[in-house]
Amino acid sequence: MTRTTAERATREPAPTTEEAVRTTPPARPDFQVRSSQWNGPCNDNACSMSAVFRNNGGTGSGSATFFVLWPDKFSYLAQCSVALPRTGENDFTSAGCIASSAQLQDYFRTHRGGTVRLYVKTES
Repeated sequence: MTRTTAERATREPAPTTEEAVRTTPPARPDFQVRSSQWNGPCNDNACSMSAVFRNNGGTGSGSATFFVLWPDKFSYLAQCSVALPRTGENDFTSAGCIASSAQLQDYFRTHRGGTVRLYVKTES
């Protein structure tokens, strides 16, 4: 007894198709400086600074570098870096550090009452 094509089709399992599932990697954290401030006056030895950061990207951590800049040019007298803790998307965190260097100390010794500027850079 021979089977017809229709009978074979009903008795044999249909082939399965596998669909590729694409997953997108999580977004990288993207920290932005929301505010920055001096934590007291700079003195002959160091400058204390802090900032508030918002993570506009995915959950993760990053780092921030604080720079004490010359008053009239975009080069620094001292710097310090800090790790930014693991922070969720759209969440805020804060961090700070104290920067000191021989160049900063020399500047304040030779420019009594002089001013400096603060700049903060983030990396995720």
